Amino acid sequence: ILVITADHGGTPMPEISNAERYTMKELVAVINTLLPEKVRNTESLISFMTIAQISLNHEVLKKNSITKEQIVDKIMSIKVNHKPFFKKVFTKADLK
Repeated sequence: ILVITADHGGTPMPEISNAERYTMKELVAVINTLLPEKVRNTESLISFMTIAQISLNHEVLKKNSITKEQIVDKIMSIKVNHKPFFKKVFTKADLK
């Protein structure tokens, strides 16, 4: 049996589904508010990001004593139009 799909599990565009849009650029900016203000323009807690994954910059986390739990809490605190935007954040440990 061969099954072919093109949706890759993606959600409909917010404009079509009457949902809210939140960009990766906005997400990185919010996460980086955990950094001291003086380094926010030169350092990032994010190494790279895709639509479904965030790779943390462990060197910057360690240097600034920021934990993965703080990152998760920051992401979960994001609201759009006074409603939580994310329902759950899965870490690498959650997926094992």
